[in-house]
Amino acid sequence: EEAAPVEVDWSLRKTNGFAIESTEGFGPALGEKSEVQPGLFRFVPRKLVLGVRGVGMSDDVIEGVREGLVGMRVGGTRRLVISPKLGWLNDVQEPKPLDRKRLKRLQFARAENLVIDITLRKIDAAES
Repeated sequence: EEAAPVEVDWSLRKTNGFAIESTEGFGPALGEKSEVQPGLFRFVPRKLVLGVRGVGMSDDVIEGVREGLVGMRVGGTRRLVISPKLGWLNDVQEPKPLDRKRLKRLQFARAENLVIDITLRKIDAAES
């Protein structure tokens, strides 16, 4: 069963603190101007079918963020350490930078643990 759509602000960095990207709610990553600043990330946090992950599955959101949202309330913030196993398995999974240079940083770093801070901005219960 699918849950209600949510909107989150997010910030992504390496475990050494090197910033990769952030939405406007967290301020600019690295203090540098981005080609495109991502807005709020909107998605439906639904559970994945057991046994499917990693078998050519094309999921739209990384599992670490889905799991990290469980139990959050609007306005709440969490710091998630995302292991490669719960992170980006392909180039289309969100959240991800829109800026080409920053997307390349994520592609190089996705094989290591990454830190995502998320703030739940909205739960759209009317659409569930």
